Amino acid sequence: PSFGRFIDTHGMASGLTLVNALGVLTYGLLVTTPDWSLYLAFLAFGCFRAWNYSLMTTYSMGVFGGASFGKVYGIGVGTVSCLAAAAQYPTMSIVLGGSEPDFVALDWAMFGVGIVMFGFPAFVHSRTRGLSEGAKDVPLVL
Repeated sequence: PSFGRFIDTHGMASGLTLVNALGVLTYGLLVTTPDWSLYLAFLAFGCFRAWNYSLMTTYSMGVFGGASFGKVYGIGVGTVSCLAAAAQYPTMSIVLGGSEPDFVALDWAMFGVGIVMFGFPAFVHSRTRGLSEGAKDVPLVL
């Protein structure tokens, strides 16, 4: 409920920025040295994952509407899931291939992808800029 309230109050672009920042924070903490940072990464990832799925559903419903939401969301999530599953084995093979498993390069890659993904909240903000205060969740036109 608190994240839904945040979206209602601050808008979709702010929600996307917060979720993306949690993802970047997660992978940034994974490449740091102190072991206690893993606890913070775990908490950040928990919020990131839950709020990311909530936000994807809310955004997709707002953009595509109820009539085509299921088809678009199903195809989008299904396609991404298939690609992620196909990439999982080669990625783990590379990471675990040596004598000492090393996830640092993968963590840095995810951190970099997260930085690049800040472009999407900027795009959403550019499309919703100028809306009245009560119309922050008006469906976006792509």
